Amino acid sequence: TRRFTRAPPASTSPNKTKTCAAAASSHPRRRPATAPDCPDATPAEVRALADFITRAERLLVITGAGVSTESSIPDYRSPLGAYSTGFKPMTHQDFLRTDANRRRYWARSFVGWKRFAELTEPNPAHHALATMQREGHVWRLITQNVDRLHHTAGSVDVLELHGTTHEVVCLACGDLTQRRSLQRQLAGFH
Repeated sequence: TRRFTRAPPASTSPNKTKTCAAAASSHPRRRPATAPDCPDATPAEVRALADFITRAERLLVITGAGVSTESSIPDYRSPLGAYSTGFKPMTHQDFLRTDANRRRYWARSFVGWKRFAELTEPNPAHHALATMQREGHVWRLITQNVDRLHHTAGSVDVLELHGTTHEVVCLACGDLTQRRSLQRQLAGFH
């Protein structure tokens, strides 16, 4: 366990602490099959997190797959994750290598789009981060996720380290298209 020793700034108010604690614990926990089994945070752990957030002057939040597992998006590395089932994602280099690879990628992406993009919703973690960002508790939000659930929850200025599945760039001309629009076009071909 890490210990954070920086003293809180003099401007820390009890209301700010209550807001952070409420955002972190006000939503009931639901656990879909994609979420790794782990114990809920104790009230003391939630309070410690709220106190840490309250004291932070410039809080940088970095999220990864774990924040979206409760939105029914599987992670990669847990015992129930995609890698454990034998899934191997296509690398960008593989995608660029051949037309056949690109056709395979888009066929799989077409089939999986509804489950991963249209049937998912932000979970309490996404909403809590959006609330904390709106209230000025989060300075910057960086995610490794490509699902745009932070955006859907109301977060702004999210840095997407691995890009997003919600925008498509044409390799020939560089045109940027919204993925939902491309999905409709692909559906028209079938």
